[in-house]
Amino acid sequence: LDRGIDTFKDDKRLEIGDSISDEIKEAIENSKIAIVVISENYATSTWCLNELQMIMELHKKEQLTAVPIFYDVTPSDVRHQRKTFSLERYNK
Repeated sequence: LDRGIDTFKDDKRLEIGDSISDEIKEAIENSKIAIVVISENYATSTWCLNELQMIMELHKKEQLTAVPIFYDVTPSDVRHQRKTFSLERYNK
């Protein structure tokens, strides 16, 4: 039964140094809603952060709705940059 909802899941394994694929960029650009699952290791992934940046740019332009899902982290961990979201690890 088609309800007009298409999903995208990237099954390819990115290698270190790879950039976001054109397929992922196109999927984000053509989406109306992006569900972002933020886990403890989310902030340690360059690819996740690059995709999030793209999603948030489209969200700010009101071209896409971003829906965060916090999995085993709290929004305050992200907001207050605690645990793996701390900027201190980048200042070394």
